[in-house]
Amino acid sequence: TPRELLTFAHSHELDVGSSVSNVAAVLTRFRGTARWVFSAVSSLAKVKEKAKLAKRFVVVAQELLKLNNFNTLM
Repeated sequence: TPRELLTFAHSHELDVGSSVSNVAAVLTRFRGTARWVFSAVSSLAKVKEKAKLAKRFVVVAQELLKLNNFNTLM
């Protein structure tokens, strides 16, 4: 909720059951996905392969966004 976001912006409480635990969970999931994408792309040796995989991630993300599939999008 907007109230959770505002509370999180001011407190950064990460305790389970706190008023901002949902926001913290979303951020944790997002950061994990970002690390996974980065490691997948950076593990490739050739620049063309990296570009192809990065483009694939973007295309998949765009399709998920069209479907309003925000859980998989993160």
